[in-house]
Amino acid sequence: MTVLSAGAVVVALTGMSTPPTEPPESAAADVAEVVAPAAEVPESVVPESVAPEPTEPSAPDPAEVVAPEPEVVAPEPEVVAPASEPTAPAAPVPAEPVAAPAGPVAGTVPPADAEPALTAEPAPDPAGPASVAAPVGAADATSGDPATGAARPSGPHEPGNEGADLTVTKTVDALTPSYGWALEKAVLPPDRQGAGSDHVATFAYEVTVSAVAGADLWTMSGDITVTNPNTWDVVADVTDTTDLPGATCSVTGGTAATVPAEGSLTLDYGCTLAGPATGTNTATASWDAQAHRTPTGTASGSVVITEDMWSETAANETVTVRDDGGVLTSAVDLHFAGVPQILGVLTWEEGLVESFGYELTFPGKPGTCIEFTNTAWLEELPTVSDSAVVTVCRGRGLQVDKTAEATFDRTYLWEITKDVDVDSVTLDADGDAEFRYTVTATPAGHVDDGWSVTGVISVTNPNDFRPVGAVTVIDTTDVGGTCTVYDADGVPVGDRELEMPAATTWELPYECVFDGAPDLATPGVLTGTNTVTVTWVMSRGETGHDDGGHDDGHGDVVVAVDDGHEGGSGGQGGHEVEDGDGHEAERHSATAEADFVFTLDQVTDDVITVWDDRTDPDHPVVLGTTGTGEDGEPLAATFEYDLALAGTAGRCVGYTNVAWIEETGQEATASAEVCVDAAPVLPPPPPAIPTVRPVVPAPAPTAAPAAVVTVTRPARQLPTTGTETAGLGAVGLLLTLGGTALYAASRRRTA
Repeated sequence: MTVLSAGAVVVALTGMSTPPTEPPESAAADVAEVVAPAAEVPESVVPESVAPEPTEPSAPDPAEVVAPEPEVVAPEPEVVAPASEPTAPAAPVPAEPVAAPAGPVAGTVPPADAEPALTAEPAPDPAGPASVAAPVGAADATSGDPATGAARPSGPHEPGNEGADLTVTKTVDALTPSYGWALEKAVLPPDRQGAGSDHVATFAYEVTVSAVAGADLWTMSGDITVTNPNTWDVVADVTDTTDLPGATCSVTGGTAATVPAEGSLTLDYGCTLAGPATGTNTATASWDAQAHRTPTGTASGSVVITEDMWSETAANETVTVRDDGGVLTSAVDLHFAGVPQILGVLTWEEGLVESFGYELTFPGKPGTCIEFTNTAWLEELPTVSDSAVVTVCRGRGLQVDKTAEATFDRTYLWEITKDVDVDSVTLDADGDAEFRYTVTATPAGHVDDGWSVTGVISVTNPNDFRPVGAVTVIDTTDVGGTCTVYDADGVPVGDRELEMPAATTWELPYECVFDGAPDLATPGVLTGTNTVTVTWVMSRGETGHDDGGHDDGHGDVVVAVDDGHEGGSGGQGGHEVEDGDGHEAERHSATAEADFVFTLDQVTDDVITVWDDRTDPDHPVVLGTTGTGEDGEPLAATFEYDLALAGTAGRCVGYTNVAWIEETGQEATASAEVCVDAAPVLPPPPPAIPTVRPVVPAPAPTAAPAAVVTVTRPARQLPTTGTETAGLGAVGLLLTLGGTALYAASRRRTA
């Protein structure tokens, strides 16, 4: 038997491992909540681990529930108690299984396999049945998973976390006739303004409240309480409706109301109707079931209205006039919280009319127009209200950005030469002479031209409510040159002033060209900066006001322009000018810069082709092409070839040989001559001169031999010199042959 001190609470859970899911209505009465009398207990029967310090009798505390130790062997089932107190039963009596309470209750839960606890006779609880021990398997809302003890997920999107629906209850505090009141709210013109230099606009309002005599006005009011059992907040819309005829209801703060986790939210509501009636008044909370992981997305609570609930005493003789300070009603990312205020307190009297004038200031959002709704109402009669809507437009300067790419072209120069090993050859007979030709192509520097800077200029009008006029676009570089900007049709913009529609972006190509080389800040350093300057006029009268159904961009209020440009642009402020319509205006400007480095684009004649006609212009041949080095620079090239040229006997023939560069047309020539000696011509032999021998008559026989006499004809003599003709001819022939031999020998040595 386990003995507990006074103030302890024990719940007997014999044979119960899973609590019922649907407890009976009398579950609270059936819970075995027992308080032992404040009596002395022998130490021998109190387990050391659970023996408490003696305390004064008090109401039981759920935190003091002690689970029995399974290993403790209970002594004799007898409890020693004071004579004046009830005694414990003589034998252990297990308690009946206890149904689970309607909701989780804090307390210490004995393990499911623990032995049943034995209790003393129940004693009255002066504090009432407020403390109930949790059954096995139940857990505190923040203690963790009932089965594992693990911490429960803290939000609706955690895996395994399923939520419960909200609950709604309501009250009806008053059903009374009411004094009649009327309220009207107006904004003094203009109701559309442009934000000033401080980026805000101020509007003047007037609220008029009047007492209405003989108004058949009845009211119903009370509270709506929405309870959230989940461990996360739930955002809900709370509304109130009734089937009473002619009724109109409203809930104060019922839109997007946050119901705190494991808490509740109470809101006031009020209804007006033409007279007392019977029916039902229902409050409804609606939320996103999927986002909050709940079974459904709605919950309601109702009150039945009966005749005896109506009062005959008129209410709302005195009312409080309130204003909400304005609510941002445009769907934009802008933080704004209006400051509610009390305009005044009025007491009903016949013919009363009271006006309240005040101002409210609202911010603008750059580049657009946004709306604010301001509502005034009677605190006691929330349905007696009126609203006014104003618009704030805040202009924004043009946004400018740009790109820049700089290039130049290079043309290489060349020289070409041609040589032949000998310029003349003489042959002693018909044949060909061999010549060796050499052609050389040599780089001779380069010329850089075609310097240019190109890119795209982006100009954006971020204002979705108005165009921007008198836009100019000027582009320059810091290295000279002339820059031209083109519109979308390829027409130069020049000094034209353009109008840019609302919410538009222009992509304007441009080109800067140079007359010669750019004016580089540092010679050889091919860098520079390109700058575009965009100016525009924003009329002070332009707000994008809708005039007669056509948005012509002209209104009647001031629009200040933000010059805090983004996207690579920088504003330079503005100065006052006058536009073409006579409106006071300001000219603003914005610039954008882009650095660039000139890079080599087109290269010409870094490689060339060399041709040669080889003395036959109709059939030229390619000698070869040049190459480039590792640095990309061209290399010189030499071409050699042998050519046999024919000669003609007895003549000298000249040959001109041409080589040229195909890409540049440059030429080089070399000339050679071939001579061939003529065959020697011998003179005809002189005519033969007959020898006349005289006929000598035979001598007469004599006694002695007669003598023979030979007569020789004298040689022919030259007429003047007397030289013999035959000898002269021979000498002449010898001289001719000798001279020819000497000439031939001389030509061979020359060759």
